[in-house]
Amino acid sequence: MARTPDPTDRAVGLRVIIDEMLPFDDDRRLTSAATTALLAYSATEPPAAEIMRAAYAGAYTFFERAFDREAAIGLYAVVSGLQGPLLLGAVTPAQAQVIVDAALASAKLGT
Repeated sequence: MARTPDPTDRAVGLRVIIDEMLPFDDDRRLTSAATTALLAYSATEPPAAEIMRAAYAGAYTFFERAFDREAAIGLYAVVSGLQGPLLLGAVTPAQAQVIVDAALASAKLGT
């Protein structure tokens, strides 16, 4: 019989959040596409860039609850870096899961 993951397990909770950030279904694909478009727009529009920098800072802070700052930034870079390739089909969801697993293992969840 398969074990159900403990919902209070921090690693499981982080994985659920990370999976929500990746375009694995139509709703998340739409959100990722909009985020990618805003990122491209932000490259030439300073007010939009401020919004994106604030979003990045918020994501870093979230991941810093479980990792040191450098690991938090690195993990978010991996997750956000997968959005475009997933949207375009250059990376499969299964490949993305392996990449995220490796990034999580490398980041070493804090206690």
